[in-house]
Amino acid sequence: MRVLKPNLFILLLYFLFGCKQNSDTAAINDTAAMEVVNQYDTSKSKELIRLILAKEEKDYFNTNCIVEKVIPMYVLANSNVARDVTEKLSIKDNIHLNEQMKLYKQFKLTPDLVPDKSILTQQHFLEFEKKKPFGKSSWVMIEPVCEDGYSYILKPIFNEDYTIAYVQFGNFCGSYCGGGEIQVYEYRNGGWHKARTISSWVA
Repeated sequence: MRVLKPNLFILLLYFLFGCKQNSDTAAINDTAAMEVVNQYDTSKSKELIRLILAKEEKDYFNTNCIVEKVIPMYVLANSNVARDVTEKLSIKDNIHLNEQMKLYKQFKLTPDLVPDKSILTQQHFLEFEKKKPFGKSSWVMIEPVCEDGYSYILKPIFNEDYTIAYVQFGNFCGSYCGGGEIQVYEYRNGGWHKARTISSWVA
């Protein structure tokens, strides 16, 4: 059996375990960096959502209820969001886009953002559907709880430097009643400003 010289053995150990340590450290650093980015994203999302809730209070958010998490099929052009965002926000970094889309899909509205509204969860809608009279719309169960219907707002999707945002919001006031918009906001002069409306819907 060939015996490794001490110096060569030490170098081999350093290579094997040193590489693992560097790899682990890099993974930890990547995780820590992502947490910082996500915290910043949460801060900017809440900042813009609060602004929109205040600006649209007498229009789309004049309801006493708001949904915690929007079911994708109910949102205008949701299936084209990634493509739409890439074009409207001129996003070039696919890693950033994928992370934004992940956060967008995971987003749930929290009570600190809407302290004056009742938050409807997906469980509420399942209960409404379960308890509605036979042959009737679930709105007969929703109306006593939400007299003016309910609103929704999705997480803003940001470009790489968080200066442009894509936001969807609106409300439902009945089975065939409601409206909403997709807007682009820009951050300039220390605040968010509505830049343009991409699309809107009304029923």
